[in-house]
Amino acid sequence: MGPGGTTMDVFTTAMDDMVDIYMSIFHILCGFMDNYLRIQDDSLKYTEASTDNSKVGNLKNLKRIGNELPKKPASAVNFETGLYEPIQGKGTNEEALIKFAKRL
Repeated sequence: MGPGGTTMDVFTTAMDDMVDIYMSIFHILCGFMDNYLRIQDDSLKYTEASTDNSKVGNLKNLKRIGNELPKKPASAVNFETGLYEPIQGKGTNEEALIKFAKRL
């Protein structure tokens, strides 16, 4: 938990963290990650990530966030810092998703 984090932060991000850890172990054991793409926005505030806030203002904000997400750089978690960082050579989330979909 980073500075200013709360118990709720730990609760709401624990599953995300476990997926990242499991996939890194899978990558180490199997040596490939080409069949895995994760697009995650780790900058959401608690009020934005809350699953029970269906107020019009929050829904509009989530729509804006969702529309901006494809334009952000494709990123992955850095296990030393715990932060998502851009992946060199992967381009944007949109480009990574298109490339991934073509492989399917």
